[in-house]
Amino acid sequence: PVGYEEHLTMYGLDFEEFLWATGSRESMISEVRDAVRTATPISGSYYDVMDSRFRDFMLVGGMPAAVQAFVDSGSYKEARLVMDGIVATLKDDIGKYSSKTNRIKIEACFDSIPYQLSKSNKKFMYTDIGKGLDGDDDIVNGPGRSRGSRMASREYGDSLMWIERSGIGNYCYALNLPDFPPEEFVDLRRFKIYMSDTGMLMSRYAHRTRAAILDWDYSVRAGAIVENEVAEC
Repeated sequence: PVGYEEHLTMYGLDFEEFLWATGSRESMISEVRDAVRTATPISGSYYDVMDSRFRDFMLVGGMPAAVQAFVDSGSYKEARLVMDGIVATLKDDIGKYSSKTNRIKIEACFDSIPYQLSKSNKKFMYTDIGKGLDGDDDIVNGPGRSRGSRMASREYGDSLMWIERSGIGNYCYALNLPDFPPEEFVDLRRFKIYMSDTGMLMSRYAHRTRAAILDWDYSVRAGAIVENEVAEC
């Protein structure tokens, strides 16, 4: 009833909440927070801890159940299994709230995000929906259908809107001019889509990519993953 109900938008854990969950000392968190706010160097020992914890955060993500699995087991694998279950539930929800035809299109858009972020393109390409990565996360050109950008936009536009409104994706639109108010200069034709939880994105990549992030190996699409993390933050 009106006046008796409050709507809240829930998000995954942010990095500070992840630090709380994984047992980091509040004194360390406070000191690092003050250093960031005042733009002063973080002490070496704290930096090393934060560097390691941030990689954990990227791999595990902020979904509470996945974080809990990581806290309980200390295992990325256990967190990944939980995240796989979350993604499966998410796809079930797509089927509940859309027709069979729309479900196929929405899932194609969802599965396209890791591939789209892995390319050098500076925007999301409708024509690349249906293409993907192989088992080692190497870019492959099939099995996407050949179609023009306008046709693909009409075919998948509403499905992408579902991903945005459901909270799965974070949209980033290009600006024709970096001026205020930015809403007046948005180019709706040029955008990128990031996953709202980087752990969910990582669960879509192969083991090789996840291992590379753990080792800060920048040769395996680390840029796309860090970019997604920045978008999430």
